[in-house]
Amino acid sequence: MHELGITENLLSLALEQATQAQAQRITKIEVLIGQDSDTSEESIRFYFDLLAPGTIAEGATLSFERVATRFRCPHCQRLLSPKEASGGCSNCGERHLELAAGKELYLKSIDVE
Repeated sequence: MHELGITENLLSLALEQATQAQAQRITKIEVLIGQDSDTSEESIRFYFDLLAPGTIAEGATLSFERVATRFRCPHCQRLLSPKEASGGCSNCGERHLELAAGKELYLKSIDVE
């Protein structure tokens, strides 16, 4: 159910940006979601279809870009996939890695007319 609030926020931001650009219509909304985000694309689509009618985003296409999970070694700054990071940094041996990507969730872009 948290996707309802997320979708409300995404739509609100898209509408705000479109209004500032004096757009008549939003044709596409692109959302970036990290691979390890607990947000469902299907739920966002469902709630968008409920919330968008009557707004300039009605009929807009939703697209999603997934960001792969990556870890960063704080010592050598190397980026590693989860598989590479399972035993620590393969470059310098550091065992304590930081999550660098994979939990994102944001409005990437909108197309307007």
